[in-house]
Amino acid sequence: MPILSAYTGVYSGKLDRSDLGRIYDEVGMLSQKLQENIERIDHEVKTVIDDNRINWSNIYVSSSGINYLIALEGALKLKETAIVHSEGIRLGELRHGPAVLVKHGFLVIIIEPYEKDARELHEKVIMEIKNKYGIMIESHRKIKRAIIRI
Repeated sequence: MPILSAYTGVYSGKLDRSDLGRIYDEVGMLSQKLQENIERIDHEVKTVIDDNRINWSNIYVSSSGINYLIALEGALKLKETAIVHSEGIRLGELRHGPAVLVKHGFLVIIIEPYEKDARELHEKVIMEIKNKYGIMIESHRKIKRAIIRI
C-alpha cells in the first residue's frame, strides 16, 4: 500500500521519482523490524489473553487519520477469525460515545495515529480506557516500544 501511494504521489506531482527509493527502503526496514519482533509481540499478546481469561465478546479497534483504515480492517478480521463482535472506530468517536461501555475486562485495541496532531487525543483515550479498567493492546509506529498496556 505505501508503494502504491508513492507511485500515486509521483504521478500526481506531489513526490519526485527519487522519493521512491527511500520509500522502498523504509518499507523493507519496517518488514525487517516486524520479523525481528514478531515472536516478542506474539508472546506479549498471548500473556495478556492468558492472564485475563475473560470472555471477550465485544472489542473496539480504534485509531484516527490514515491508521483508521487499519483499525477498520483489524475489526473485520477479528469478526471473521475470532467470531466476536468487534468495531473499528475513530479515536474521537470512541472518547465521546462508546467509551462509556468500556468496563473491567473490556478489550480495546488502539493503533497509534500516524499524524502528529492526533497523538494528544491518542494519549487522552488511553488514560480514559485505563481508568475504566479496560484491557488495552496498543500498537506503535516504533515497534521497540511496549505494545501492551493494562
